Amino acid sequence: MLHAKRSNPPSQRYEVTEEGRALTTFSLGRGGTGTRFTLHGVDHLVRSHRFSGVHELLDADGTAVATTDRVRRSWSVTYSERVVTFRRTAAADREYTMLGG
Repeated sequence: MLHAKRSNPPSQRYEVTEEGRALTTFSLGRGGTGTRFTLHGVDHLVRSHRFSGVHELLDADGTAVATTDRVRRSWSVTYSERVVTFRRTAAADREYTMLGG
């Protein structure tokens, strides 16, 4: 399973790992609308929509691979016609737990 975690919580830099092995890093940066990174030899774009709070993961062709709704206390990500819901683990925390299967 892939895992994305902030490298340094105040920053917008993320590290993507798989089974504890670092694969890539990317930085969303403030004021930008997205960033590019390569994962398993495939280029991707993370695009954020500033006012709606929606994020998209696009493949090299510009096709949406995954989308989120606005990230709040609970939110969901949609991919391959599946919806996975997450909920914040603590009121003051920025970690989320996946709900359901």
